[in-house]
Amino acid sequence: MSFEKFESIHYEPDYNLTEVQIALLEADLGTRISQEMGLKEDLYSLWVNPNSIYANIARTNERKYWKYMPEIMSEHEDQSLFLMIYDTRAGRNEVIHGTRISGFTPDGLKEENEQTGLIIIDDIINSDQGLTAKNFRDYYTSRGIDLMKCITVESNVSIAKTKKYNGLHTPDLAYLSIFKNLVGRGGNPGDSYVFAVINMPTVLSFGRIGLDYESLAGMKNLRTPSTPGHFDDDFIPVAMPHTDESHKIFQDIEEFALKEVYFA
Repeated sequence: MSFEKFESIHYEPDYNLTEVQIALLEADLGTRISQEMGLKEDLYSLWVNPNSIYANIARTNERKYWKYMPEIMSEHEDQSLFLMIYDTRAGRNEVIHGTRISGFTPDGLKEENEQTGLIIIDDIINSDQGLTAKNFRDYYTSRGIDLMKCITVESNVSIAKTKKYNGLHTPDLAYLSIFKNLVGRGGNPGDSYVFAVINMPTVLSFGRIGLDYESLAGMKNLRTPSTPGHFDDDFIPVAMPHTDESHKIFQDIEEFALKEVYFA
């Protein structure tokens, strides 16, 4: 029986799956994709809700890179949505990339609210670097940005190596799926952003496809918080505008986008 035969079951966040547990879940995903859904061997973008048992594959791999992830995400799990790139080719049946995103909530738009609902943005606000929720909202809304259409990339982890897919690296494929999600939220050029914290490999990935980014809220010296009072300076907070140019970049490569599969 499939692990998620009853998709209404709520699974608690777990950042400590064993290799055996991950292998069992990955095999189950392969069964669902090939047998239950009848899909051919390929790469797939899997969108996974935070209460899915499969989300714990992504969480466990987050913790391998950032030991502090369980601590900083403990209050934000319900705000998260997970993207996992899954490889079924040649019987591989393996998650090779994991990404966590979050989005604005109506409460985050309230003038009196000192939080935004975007996880990493709120962590930066709470780290006393001079950015407030009001500053953040005012900066973008004054520029015609609809914050309800924006998303934040909270983590972006390459888990296993694979060859390029139609000339694109796995992180490029992940961002292609992310921008499709942005457009799916109603985002149009000039009215939306993707916010993220990025490291040098991501900078290089953006350079490969010509994607531009700018300082978050116009503040060039912001740092990425890790645990309270500490920062991870391997990563910088950035904002990626949804412009005519970026829209065209993703339109040009959209034919190479992975088929998307949704799991509750």
